[in-house]
Amino acid sequence: MTGYFSQNFNQYFSDKLTTARGKHSKQRYLTQYWDNLNTAGDIVIVFDYSMKCIARNIVSLVLVSILSQTDTSEGQEVELWSVKINYSREHLDWKIDSFEYEKLGPGKNYLATEIKNNFVQIR
Repeated sequence: MTGYFSQNFNQYFSDKLTTARGKHSKQRYLTQYWDNLNTAGDIVIVFDYSMKCIARNIVSLVLVSILSQTDTSEGQEVELWSVKINYSREHLDWKIDSFEYEKLGPGKNYLATEIKNNFVQIR
């Protein structure tokens, strides 16, 4: 998996591990690193996406998604999140550089059927 992430991303966590002030801090940074590597597996449903070119070598993919997996049922309430994945170009490859998360409509849950039927109103 680390081959899909930029040098900047990998170096950030390598530096954190090297300068950690003890076993507890080191374990916390290692957990954060692996959580970031596994993020793609945590995105359960993607409702919408957009792509933006920020600079010649930097691109952002923004997903509107549900992050937590629950049993699907009619009338189920869910939280929507904006997951921004920033990519940077290294040589000829595009690699993940960072993640940003923002809850859409903080403190609000949406009915799953409401999202499917009225997505424009939720955005």
